[in-house]
Amino acid sequence: MEGAVAEAAPVAAEDLPKAVASGAAETVPGAARAAGLFGLLRGEAKAEKAVSGVGGVAAVAAPKEAASEDVAPGQRLAAGKVGRVCDLAVTELGAVVERSPDRGARYKIHDTAPGTAQARTLYISGFADGCPRQVTGALAMFGSAARYEELRYGAPGKS
Repeated sequence: MEGAVAEAAPVAAEDLPKAVASGAAETVPGAARAAGLFGLLRGEAKAEKAVSGVGGVAAVAAPKEAASEDVAPGQRLAAGKVGRVCDLAVTELGAVVERSPDRGARYKIHDTAPGTAQARTLYISGFADGCPRQVTGALAMFGSAARYEELRYGAPGKS
């Protein structure tokens, strides 16, 4: 039967969880929205998802909080941590080693010690608030996982 719509049998209120029967929304702990790397760098907070009592997921509504804290320039950060540095001149960020995208508003990676393979401070600039983000690492690049695998496991990584 093309175009037919099946109707579900009605459900008694006592068969529903209390939050659903009352129409209240509850927060699901641990159900955080993944903002991705650029979301983290932009300072987007991970919001918890709210489950609506009336048939589904409600809109995610949470105030924005800074995901990256302000740090001192050059401070060594733990792996995966991102800090915001607002009191540093552009000339003090180091050499620009990469830009993305090629046109329009650009993000730039600044290397404080280019040519070395040791962990050091790297800055990413180009954010709306004007504050570069600081990370500690030996390598930083813009690109996809496919690009990383190409460099790591392809011809450049064989040498």
